[in-house]
Amino acid sequence: MRVNIIKGSIRNVVEEEQFEKLYKPNGWRLDDSVEDTSKEPKIPLDILNTETEVKNYIKMTNKQPKKFNDGLFYSDIESSEGSR
Repeated sequence: MRVNIIKGSIRNVVEEEQFEKLYKPNGWRLDDSVEDTSKEPKIPLDILNTETEVKNYIKMTNKQPKKFNDGLFYSDIESSEGSR
């Protein structure tokens, strides 16, 4: 696992094992001010079997929800035409 570390004004990202062995004894500390900015989705690999399933899962999780409108109510149709 990669961790953000800091010493003075110098920041770096290293593996956790490397931090424990090399950086921590030399005065480096974990940087808590940095948010986890990784946009990688958490993929349940124990459920997905093939690469195609993984790609489809990623596409599915990136979709934005849309408001359902079946057009049965006149007020919904009128308001959607007025906004065009």
